Amino acid sequence: KYLFITGICAGVKDQGLNFGDIIIAENLTDYGSGKMAEDCNGNFVFKPEPHQFPTDQNLISRVINFIRSNTAVLTIQSKYPGNKPSNVLQAK
Repeated sequence: KYLFITGICAGVKDQGLNFGDIIIAENLTDYGSGKMAEDCNGNFVFKPEPHQFPTDQNLISRVINFIRSNTAVLTIQSKYPGNKPSNVLQAK
């Protein structure tokens, strides 16, 4: 029913983001949508028409509440073998 994708993203410290924070997207942008068209030289080119899909707000709230109320995130942070960030991990 739900798809969760993990990855690495850059953050901006001035916006309250810290190393290790869990970022939850408010929407998904599909850059693969569009159509093929012919350019002035007769070549076919892809003309993208990105579409945005909003994330279910109920799902966002549930994930944030899970992270805030669950010790699993603190366990992950405390048992991480590498250099740990000085901040407590948060969901943003």
